[in-house]
Amino acid sequence: MCILGWWNCANAWGFPDTEGKGMNAVYGEFFAESPPTRSTVQGGPLAKGALVEIEAIAVR
Repeated sequence: MCILGWWNCANAWGFPDTEGKGMNAVYGEFFAESPPTRSTVQGGPLAKGALVEIEAIAVR
C-alpha cells in the first residue's frame, strides 16, 4: 500500500497536449497541500490505449 502523502516525486508520460490542463487539475485535487515534484513529457501512444502513465517515488 502506498499513501499519497508519501509521494516524493511523480513523472507522467504520454498525455496529449489538450489534456495538460486536465492533468494539472486532477493533480491539484490529489495533492492540495505540499504536492510532490513532477515532470511531464508528451508522447504516445501508450500501451492498451492509456492516456497517461505515471511513475511515482514514495518515501515512508
